[in-house]
Amino acid sequence: MGRGLIDSTLAYYQTHARESARQYEQADSRRFLSSVLQYVKEGDAVLDVGCGTGRDAAFLLGMGLDVFGVDGSAAMIAEAERLHPELSGRLTCLKLPCVLPYPDLQFKAVISVAFLMHLPEADAAAVCREIHRVLVSGGKACISIRGPVDSGSEVDASGRFYSASDDTRWQGVFTSAGFTTIGIEHDADSLGREHLWSRYLLLKD
Repeated sequence: MGRGLIDSTLAYYQTHARESARQYEQADSRRFLSSVLQYVKEGDAVLDVGCGTGRDAAFLLGMGLDVFGVDGSAAMIAEAERLHPELSGRLTCLKLPCVLPYPDLQFKAVISVAFLMHLPEADAAAVCREIHRVLVSGGKACISIRGPVDSGSEVDASGRFYSASDDTRWQGVFTSAGFTTIGIEHDADSLGREHLWSRYLLLKD
């Protein structure tokens, strides 16, 4: 069941990559990324899980960080490299959850924006365990997730799955992966859409 939901979501982004890129590149993620920058220094390795159009990875690369990204959609990665050619060679197409192609303890920080919400809870937990593995001890993971839909988990008219997990359930997912949640914030959508976003700051002890 989980893989079918993931496949339907990926199918949307494969066929709507250019359209999605136009929208996502307009979103303002600077406040979210500022929560990452306070924990890293120039040259530190950072991973973007669900990197999409490369907007955030490109911003962090421009700040002097050694950034890599993974995404399940080859079309979205192509858009990312078209829009941000400086990311060429830094992005990998992977159908998550899977074993990330990085050694243990490689990254000082991991970000994930608008990705985990597209996974059933068990798959999101598997991704979080891999994030935990590749982080250094004391590393931070910064996760942004759209607020839960009122009617429970759903597949929208475009075929995209959205999780209904709330703060309590997400913290359970993070704890099961070995993280301590050290910060939670809620923000309005930067593009003026009606839903809210939850931002979680996680510590690998």
